[in-house]
Amino acid sequence: MVKIPYGMMLDVLLETLGLPPAEYRTRVYCGSRVCVTVLFHTPTSYVGNDMNRMAILGVQSVDHSMSEDSAAMEAIGYIKCTVKTEIRDYNCSTMKKLEEENRSLKHEVNIARYSKKKMKTKIRSIKNKLIIATYEKKQNAMGWFVLTRYMHGLSDHISNVTVLNMSSGKGPIDKIINDPLINIEKKRS
Repeated sequence: MVKIPYGMMLDVLLETLGLPPAEYRTRVYCGSRVCVTVLFHTPTSYVGNDMNRMAILGVQSVDHSMSEDSAAMEAIGYIKCTVKTEIRDYNCSTMKKLEEENRSLKHEVNIARYSKKKMKTKIRSIKNKLIIATYEKKQNAMGWFVLTRYMHGLSDHISNVTVLNMSSGKGPIDKIINDPLINIEKKRS
């Protein structure tokens, strides 16, 4: 933010009213404190090259610009009361709009940050589900592969048994296969 000194505003005000520029006098007090006095013509008292001027003191301060600003601010206030003028800062409305837009943009940024965090959480969750699904798919594929090999082996064994009409009877599965075959043989006879 740019701070425009009240001294500059007073000079513009006096120029606008057709008055000569203000004069500033500084007086130093003990303890390095200063007090600035502003001398200016008022619109009601100025006639030509008149030496009658209004004098307004600023506050005593260690900072020279602060004392000068306070004197100029009081002078502006005096002129506003005397002339019944209103001083407007035409940039003020623009500044307020910019501040409102800035607040709105900050709010949108905060919403975007929140959404980003939420998205990261969702993406992480989806990645985890994908990893689990990939693992389960591999497990299922491996299971189907093993099951297919087992079924293929069993199918070959059944084919061999039916060709020979009996299993060799040496394996643990042979008893399971032979019993139904024996029952089938018994029913035929």
